[in-house]
Amino acid sequence: MAKNKHKPPRRSSSRNKQSSSPKTPLVGSQEIQPDEHAEISDKPKGESAENEGPSMLTRILIWLREPNGIIAIATVVIAVVGILQWIILKGQLDETAKEFAASHRPWVTVSGPVQANGPLIIDDTGVHISISYTIKNGGTAPAIGMFTIGPGLVVGQMPSTPQATRQMIDCEIPTVTPAVGMPGTIDKASNVVGLLVLPGDVYEIKGYTLRAPRGQAVFGIRAQSVLFPLCIRYKDDLGSFHGTGVMWRFVASGDQREIVPRGSIEGRFEQLGIGNISY
Repeated sequence: MAKNKHKPPRRSSSRNKQSSSPKTPLVGSQEIQPDEHAEISDKPKGESAENEGPSMLTRILIWLREPNGIIAIATVVIAVVGILQWIILKGQLDETAKEFAASHRPWVTVSGPVQANGPLIIDDTGVHISISYTIKNGGTAPAIGMFTIGPGLVVGQMPSTPQATRQMIDCEIPTVTPAVGMPGTIDKASNVVGLLVLPGDVYEIKGYTLRAPRGQAVFGIRAQSVLFPLCIRYKDDLGSFHGTGVMWRFVASGDQREIVPRGSIEGRFEQLGIGNISY
């Protein structure tokens, strides 16, 4: 009787194949398929921060240690110091120029009093008086094209402020406006009728008659002031204009500074200390 031999059951080849294939993880009942294009970084944590490079402060410190950095800083410092020195030097030069201009220039004014050569006369022709005075250059440079200009006598109210006095003297820095009674502009008047007055020289004006038109005075009604404004204009050797403006008031006998314009009045001139101009 033949014996029945039992052979062990063969394992399925499919099971072997399955065991050899990689396992796919499961989440719930769904499979998660790996992304073939995904890159898996094997860098340790913190390595990316190190690869960003040094900070800005570190870079500056490194740059300062380089020779080029030191040279650049030195160049900037030298440039700043040079600019500051130039500003200081320019200020000193400007101040020196001002001092030189103030010391090396003509100064022309009336030297001494204005003398009345006779009485103040009020008649049908108006108000008039003969005077003499002396002009002197007290500066250190020649006065070129010097001339005097003014309205003559002014009869009326005394100016109440220095500004009003300066307006009556009318001796501000000249412009192209023609000067009253002079040919053309002030510059032309200086060239045509102006005189050369050297440092220390004097120019005497004798027997000059000052007049005020009759229409200025209200004869015999009320007391008024009689004023003599004068402007002296001249140039220096650089062509810059200068001027001196002063004003006098007629004082009648008995120190009457306001007079009733009538007849013949003895008196003198006194210089006013307000509103004078000098430049």
